[in-house]
Amino acid sequence: MPGTVKCPGCGAAIPAGRGGVVACAHCGEAWAPCRRCRFYLPVTAECGAPHLPEPRRLTDADQLMSCCRLPAPAVRKWPIAATLTVALVVAVGLWVATAAYRRLEEPAAPELSMRIPLTRPTQVGQPYQLAVCLFNPSRVGAEEVSLAIERSYLGHFEVESIDPPPQRITTRRRTVVYTFGSLPAGGDLEVLIELRPLVPGRWRGRVILGSRGRVSHRAVLIATQVVP
Repeated sequence: MPGTVKCPGCGAAIPAGRGGVVACAHCGEAWAPCRRCRFYLPVTAECGAPHLPEPRRLTDADQLMSCCRLPAPAVRKWPIAATLTVALVVAVGLWVATAAYRRLEEPAAPELSMRIPLTRPTQVGQPYQLAVCLFNPSRVGAEEVSLAIERSYLGHFEVESIDPPPQRITTRRRTVVYTFGSLPAGGDLEVLIELRPLVPGRWRGRVILGSRGRVSHRAVLIATQVVP
């Protein structure tokens, strides 16, 4: 059959294509012509395969190989250091992406602040007001805003009233916590605590601002001079 060659595997006719790899339609084997073999000697048109006792003359360099096969393409292996570097970069990238996704999932925490004007001297038994100004400059509202006042300060006074009234009062070992409602984003709140001094002296204490039980502002130290 003109224009065909025999399959070295099964003997079926295969169209002869010059210089290219062809596949047998009968057995599925892929073959290449001798001119593409690494042992082909183009100067002498001979096969110099090492298993031959001497080079063999080829009548047609386009015939399919039956004595040897083209070597498989070399697999390029990455150095271990490069592989570890790529793995480390991928791991760090995944960690950064996961952390960013979690930050997007978690609701933003409000950043509150407060200011307490200087207290004036007062007398024993004479009520005076402790003013605490709360601010929420963040873009999210704050829930369960609370003021924790140290008992080392409140122990020398009697609390007459609180405006606005707290939703609940919690007495702890070192502090008394007054919990109010929410403070919207950009909002402010003034808490007026009316105290009646019980004994003379200069009394100090800290006021801690919180939201949902978490500290949202560093403690502010207050000092009140009580005279007889």
